[in-house]
Amino acid sequence: MPRLRLPLAVRSRILLHAHAGELEEGAALIAGAQAVADATGSQLGPYGALGIAAFRGREAEATELIQATLYGVTSRTPRAAAGPGQPRAGRTTGKSAA
Repeated sequence: MPRLRLPLAVRSRILLHAHAGELEEGAALIAGAQAVADATGSQLGPYGALGIAAFRGREAEATELIQATLYGVTSRTPRAAAGPGQPRAGRTTGKSAA
């Protein structure tokens, strides 16, 4: 968990700038966020860049980032292998098989 703190903090700051209407300030942190993620081995999605693209009204860019994020998340989770609506490995639905 400690290796996620800095990447999460940088992405959070980007989104704080976006919500404050400071899109240029937030955008200036995007490259730094990626450098931090690369240095720490973080696999967090590009949420800061996605937020800035959305706030700027760049639908195509935001859609691309959303798709990349969804692909990244689903490719790293056991649920992806089970398929949507299926329980993850080692979990039960609570229903008996009778």
